Amino acid sequence: MQFTLTKAQIKGMLKFAAVHDVRYYLKGLHIRQNARGTIVESTNGHLLGALRVDPTPCKPQSVILGSEHLAAWAKCGKKDADHPVEFYVSDDQTITASCLGVSTSFKALDGKFPDCDRIIPSPVSLGDAKPSNFQTAYLEAFTDAAKILTGKDI
Repeated sequence: MQFTLTKAQIKGMLKFAAVHDVRYYLKGLHIRQNARGTIVESTNGHLLGALRVDPTPCKPQSVILGSEHLAAWAKCGKKDADHPVEFYVSDDQTITASCLGVSTSFKALDGKFPDCDRIIPSPVSLGDAKPSNFQTAYLEAFTDAAKILTGKDI
């Protein structure tokens, strides 16, 4: 399994990852490849971020990258947020990451990430809409991630 993420994609998607949680497998990014392409998913159990980084269909496979390793790669090299970090996952779930000629290896997190396709609701019609309440901290996480991913104030 191979994929490339920009530093901005790593940093933005980590906004949704769990920080202090006993469910260690939520403390990172879930990379899923399937017929829809390569999708990065992250959740803290309350909010979910999903980003398709490559639409090219792939053989179904997935891996969970721990945030303690990804935080360093989000800062690698120059301040260019679009600089790519390349990842290669071997059969034994060893991940090799490289950026600007520097490489390191680490193990994938062992766990079962939530089935995000099952969690995301199907579209609702306006007639079915009900009033909603939002926690401002959760809205702030989406605003921060959008700012990081687009480079623009929202």
